[in-house]
Amino acid sequence: MRWPKSCVRPSTTASVIDLSTPQRQHIAGLVIFLALNIGRTIRAFLPILIALTVAENTRLAIAAGSIALGVLVVVFTVLEFLRFRYHVEKDNVLVVTRGVIRRERLEIPFSRIQAVHLTRSVLQRLMGLTGVSIDTAGSAESELQIRALRSAEAHALRQLLSPHPSHIAQPEAGSTATRTPAPGSSVLSASPTEAASDRPLFALSSRDLLRIGLTMNHFRNGMIAFGGVVGLGGQVTDLIVGRIEALPAWQVTLFGLLSGLLWFAGIFFFAGLGIFISMLLAWVQFHGLRLTLAGDRLELASGLLKRNEFAILLRKVQILRWRSSWLQRAFGLESLSILQARASSEADEKAVKMVVPGLRPADTRALLAIFTDIDPSSAGFREIRPIPFHLWLMRFAYALPLALPALALLTLAGWTILPLLLLGAGLPFAWHAGRWAHEARMVRTDGHVVWVYEGWWNQTRSFLQPHQLQRISVTQHFLQSRRGSAHLHLHTAAGTSTLRHIDAQTAHALADEFLARVETHRGPWM
Repeated sequence: MRWPKSCVRPSTTASVIDLSTPQRQHIAGLVIFLALNIGRTIRAFLPILIALTVAENTRLAIAAGSIALGVLVVVFTVLEFLRFRYHVEKDNVLVVTRGVIRRERLEIPFSRIQAVHLTRSVLQRLMGLTGVSIDTAGSAESELQIRALRSAEAHALRQLLSPHPSHIAQPEAGSTATRTPAPGSSVLSASPTEAASDRPLFALSSRDLLRIGLTMNHFRNGMIAFGGVVGLGGQVTDLIVGRIEALPAWQVTLFGLLSGLLWFAGIFFFAGLGIFISMLLAWVQFHGLRLTLAGDRLELASGLLKRNEFAILLRKVQILRWRSSWLQRAFGLESLSILQARASSEADEKAVKMVVPGLRPADTRALLAIFTDIDPSSAGFREIRPIPFHLWLMRFAYALPLALPALALLTLAGWTILPLLLLGAGLPFAWHAGRWAHEARMVRTDGHVVWVYEGWWNQTRSFLQPHQLQRISVTQHFLQSRRGSAHLHLHTAAGTSTLRHIDAQTAHALADEFLARVETHRGPWM
């Protein structure tokens, strides 16, 4: 895909950022802090305000309380801003002191930092500020957020805190753009520079955003719009009913006949509204998306209202996971989630990840080539499928949600046409859908890499490398133990991939093989 000219990042000069002494955030950050605290206060006191507005003679109390609460929020915000400071100690420890009522000193060794991301909300962009979000090993969410830095300071701080020092810019001899740093300071790039090794990988154009919007979940967005319209329409129902009752009888009869057409018009309206919402969400979320290979890391920037900049080291990538719905496959597109290593007990739910939508087959091959040049369809790969018992489990899983309502209708209403239609059409569908789900689930491996395939309606395939596994487990329930099958769970620092309903002996053999791969691997794995 052609790289848009607007996405090329300009090179800049280097500047000295002194972090040896405690630093405050930019003074304009007071506005950011105040907006956040006002939002938190409104959410906390909204039920009380609603209750007071219903009561009589409470206007004066509401006004006085609001003024007093507003003064407290402003004072708290000023103290919160002034008491937040950060600096670097011993050249490799970020120290943060914060807290208004309870003081806290947070020390983060650089070795614990997993990722440093930049964010720019609408308010931050209006103030010319950038936020820095720091994820550390062992934390389920961002452990630290510095919300109000100038762009140069934010990029310099990200380079300093990055888990790998390759992005620290070294000043050239005789360069007039640098000066000698003071003790404890660092000479860092003031904004992201396009190094010689930077290589654009993927970018989205306006046409790509249109395709992504057309392949999103329109049904979900249409139902959200439907709920909003129904909630709003409930307020004018009485008015409409009153006017209809005042009409002559023949007009009421005509309106009743024509009301059936409104159902079809409503279906088309909400379908179009769902598509419009999908396209709007795609534009807001993925506008200006660009993915770059910058030395030893992947850098992703996207967002229209809130601009996010993520960076993940290649050696910390644990799982590549492609997803596609039937609508995406009709357009030849799929989405890629790049999951980063994270030493957290909640890695499955909170793992740091990049999401790259709108990939075509050529884009997928180019991204995959960064991690491996082995074709999973080559002769060296073994293909492992679930045992036949899994086929019947899938057929039962698809038939049960259809059979239960049909049996309930048969019990309540007798042999009517509706339960017969459910059984007549649903059971053949469950028979074939179970077979499709069974055939879609498989594993391909050569011992060095593992591919896991799942799903026929919404397809998923995951790529991981056994030497990065943290734990391997084999589980069986009572039906599996009788049928000789098992689940093989491959636990990584970014989540778990499960090989389901495979032969039990094969599961144990693969577990031993992958454990041997972990023990014999030499070199960094995370």
